[in-house]
Amino acid sequence: MAQAVPQTPVVQLPTSIPAPVIAQITDNLRVRSIPSTSGAIIDRLNKGDKIQILGRTAANDWLVVPLPSNPNAHGWISAAFAQLNGPLDSLPIIPPGPVPPGPLVYP
Repeated sequence: MAQAVPQTPVVQLPTSIPAPVIAQITDNLRVRSIPSTSGAIIDRLNKGDKIQILGRTAANDWLVVPLPSNPNAHGWISAAFAQLNGPLDSLPIIPPGPVPPGPLVYP
């Protein structure tokens, strides 16, 4: 009698990669080391600049961006001064605190 061969489940991959979320900065802005106005200023953005948003706080009030002076490093900007081209829900939540340098790895 033949044994039943277990079937491997089929995993469906996404058909497309979501577009990056880009923000247009609505005022001259300080990039901070942590998501707080008490965080050290580590870079600046100017009104009208466009920058990719890499993550957000759980409250959606602060956003992670690459530093204009060093794209391999990251900082925080207030979401109140960023006009986004996409939904915040598509961005990963980053724990508050300094963001390590280098590419961000998400679970």
